[in-house]
Amino acid sequence: MLTYQESTPIQSLEEFLLGFTLGYLLRYSEMVVLLEDGKKTTRDNNEIRKILVTRIPEIRKKLVQYLNR
Repeated sequence: MLTYQESTPIQSLEEFLLGFTLGYLLRYSEMVVLLEDGKKTTRDNNEIRKILVTRIPEIRKKLVQYLNR
């Protein structure tokens, strides 16, 4: 049986952390919308994703700064 690392090799720690962070932020943002409004619309999803996509360079920069400490 293959281990996770064998089946999905991590090419770079930076890319792994970026994907993990974006996924976490996406789910956390969706949870906040649900808790505040009690429902989540397609518009909410689109706005959350749009914000995250525009913030990717900032998030990447902060991750690289943290990794290079």
